[in-house]
Amino acid sequence: MRSHPRPPQPPQAGYSLVELTLATSILAVGVAAAASLTITSTRIEEMNHRKSRVLALTEGAARLWQLGLNPDQIATLLLGDPALATLTFETPTPITATNKGLPDASPGTFETITLRSSVLRQDHSGPPPSDAPVHPLRELRPIR
Repeated sequence: MRSHPRPPQPPQAGYSLVELTLATSILAVGVAAAASLTITSTRIEEMNHRKSRVLALTEGAARLWQLGLNPDQIATLLLGDPALATLTFETPTPITATNKGLPDASPGTFETITLRSSVLRQDHSGPPPSDAPVHPLRELRPIR
């Protein structure tokens, strides 16, 4: 018996182990990047929520001051909030307004104050350097 030579076989279609490993690695890097982006986005969203809350509390403190409460009373009301690290009031400054050039304005004596507040980080380690003071808020109230 004579053996018949086999005809040459065409290369089989498919992926090699190296190609599969490379594709899996690329996919893993993409999934890790997406997870990192999600975590970072969540942290930024939390800090922005805290900033807006502190700004609302600062504006509320300014309104309470305009209604006649003193800074100690306002601090007692607001400093229990977990987002608020500090709330400071400068010394009120009296100013006198005239109706010069403003026919509908009534002259009088007012006082002005500047409030400053800072945001507490979620881990309660204090305000981050770039976010330490929220922009100062300046308010005016008539002296009775």
